[in-house]
Amino acid sequence: MNNETLVQLVANHESLLKIKSPRDPQVLAAMRKVDRSIFISQEGLESLPDPSFFSTYDGRLPSHTPLAERPYLNLPIHIGADQTCSQPSLVGLMTDLLEIPLGARVLEIGTGCGYQTAILAEMAGEQGHITSIERIKSLVELATRNLEQHFGSSYQHRVMVIHADGSSGYSAQQPYDRIIFTAGICSKPEQFDFTLLREQMPQGILLYPSMIGPMIKERYQEGMLTERIALGHFGFVNLKNGTGP
Repeated sequence: MNNETLVQLVANHESLLKIKSPRDPQVLAAMRKVDRSIFISQEGLESLPDPSFFSTYDGRLPSHTPLAERPYLNLPIHIGADQTCSQPSLVGLMTDLLEIPLGARVLEIGTGCGYQTAILAEMAGEQGHITSIERIKSLVELATRNLEQHFGSSYQHRVMVIHADGSSGYSAQQPYDRIIFTAGICSKPEQFDFTLLREQMPQGILLYPSMIGPMIKERYQEGMLTERIALGHFGFVNLKNGTGP
């Protein structure tokens, strides 16, 4: 197994293709550029979750997979601080739903290890910019190292990782063309106050999952909601306020 076989799993993932099909070739091209092994520690590879908990899992059983190939399993992998690097098939779907054009300014709330961040940056290209907010300081440090390794000298002008509470966005880098949450908003997302976030993105796409339930995609024009779609059924760790070590 390698990064190419992982991208093929993403491209052919039957249950998620029912939500958005076919997978955008530009998303697959971005994922080919981002080697997941850079973003995963050996400790995470040694403590893989049981795939039976994940309805979207496909591929070989972790116990039969050599350590060096485990980053390429279509499974979430532990990254520390009780967080995971999400399943690549889900990362691909969320990136696809964002419809990121070249040159886009994107706000990501929940950096984790930086894997999703890197793919967003590859989609936006060298003229785009990703602002990623992470509440856990140790993950900010981890993601920064990973992203610097991936992008090299171009890292600083393509990505900014910030240790902060991102639940209300990050106004210093606004306006954004796209906003994505990588943690579940709450059990009833319609009760979440998106006022500040919508001010930071007067037009574009806002994508967020509920803790247990659908992925929500909202489209805005001139500050007005023009489309709202609920897609699929997923489970995400919950979005938390404040910051931590």
